[in-house]
Amino acid sequence: MSKKEDIIAQLNSEDEKAEIARAEAEIGVHEAEVEKAEVEFKRIEGLYKEEIVSPKQYEEAKYQYQMAQNKLKEAKALLITAQNRLESKMVRSPIEGVFFKKLRNEGESVERLEPVARVIDVSELQMVIYCDSKHFGKLHPKDKLSVELVDGPCAGKRVEATVVYVDPFLDPASGTFRVKLVMHASKEVVAGITAEVVIPEDKKEFPSHSPIIGLNVGEKIK
Repeated sequence: MSKKEDIIAQLNSEDEKAEIARAEAEIGVHEAEVEKAEVEFKRIEGLYKEEIVSPKQYEEAKYQYQMAQNKLKEAKALLITAQNRLESKMVRSPIEGVFFKKLRNEGESVERLEPVARVIDVSELQMVIYCDSKHFGKLHPKDKLSVELVDGPCAGKRVEATVVYVDPFLDPASGTFRVKLVMHASKEVVAGITAEVVIPEDKKEFPSHSPIIGLNVGEKIK
C-alpha cells in the first residue's frame, strides 16, 4: 500500500546530494564564524560604551558581525535550493493507493511529464461491461444500477454502481457496446472480484461476468 507523498520513483540525484552536503558543511563553518564575530562585537561594544575603543573600531566589529550573519543566510539559502532540486528528482504518489507497477527501469531516459509508475486508487472501483444491442439507448451516464457480487466473501450481495460512460456506437462485429461503472470500495467490494449488473427495467442479468478493477491515477473515463 502506497501512502500519499510516498516516493515511488527517483531520478539520478547524485549532484543534488553533493550540493546538499557542501551547503551543510558551509553552514557549519559560517555558524562558527557568526558565533566568533558575535563574541568579538559584544566585547568591542562594551569597550566602546566605556569609550576605550574608537567609533571606527566599533563600526568595524559591527560590520564583521553583520557580514558573518549574511554569509550564514546565503549558505542556508543554497541548502534550500539544493534540497528543492533534490525534491524535483523524486516522484511522489499523489494519492493513497496500491503501487501497481513501474513503467521505467533504472537507467532509462524519461521525457518531461512522462509517467514512470502506476498507482491504483482502490477507494473508487471501476467495472467495464459489454452489453447486448437490445440494451442500446437504455443506459446513460449517472444512471444507478444494481451490481451483484459473484464471488468473494460477500457473494450474492448487491451494491449500487453509477454509470460514468456509455459507448455511443455499437461494435459491428459483436453487436455489443461498452459501459463503464464506478462504485465505492468497501469490505464487501474489493478490486479483483467478479460481479454482474442487473438492468433496472426487467431485472435480467447481463450474460457475462465482469471483474471489478481499481482506477489508475490520472485515468480519464472515456
